[in-house]
Amino acid sequence: MKCPRTGVELKEVEIEGVRLDISPGCGGVWFDNYEFSKFDEEHESAGDMLIEMLGELRTDSINLNARIRCPRDPEMVMMRHYFSSQRQIEIDECPQCGGIWLDAGELTRIRRMFPTEEARAEAGRAFINEVFNSSGFDAEAAQTEEFKRRSRRIANLLRFICPSSYIPGKQDWGAF
Repeated sequence: MKCPRTGVELKEVEIEGVRLDISPGCGGVWFDNYEFSKFDEEHESAGDMLIEMLGELRTDSINLNARIRCPRDPEMVMMRHYFSSQRQIEIDECPQCGGIWLDAGELTRIRRMFPTEEARAEAGRAFINEVFNSSGFDAEAAQTEEFKRRSRRIANLLRFICPSSYIPGKQDWGAF
């Protein structure tokens, strides 16, 4: 496989039974589907070993904003998205195979941001609370309630204009 940033051949390494592909040209690392979860928390020694190994590689000046292609399937353009709701770290993920490409330094930043799975879950809950408890959401909910109140008034008014529609089975015509 080739590095999606530099085009150099990726070097395969094995860390605690997991085979990863790292780029000697840019210090990036390729995680196949589900491998990333074995390296992303501070207490995992495999992550420490990988960070130490990546620290020895040189990192050329590269354009991190450029869209890249999946090393497994070069026809597939990888999706770029934020790793968390805090919107501090963008990662690249293949929509077809589920692999993840991390550029140099991103693994270290991710491990510092969320030392444990519980910390990541708590950050998600805090984000949801912030979004749904904001004043903008409250104002929108109040507008919706006002609209419902007005709609009920109009429906009640129409009930008196056409009362026979509320007596099912009492007329010879219509849908009743």
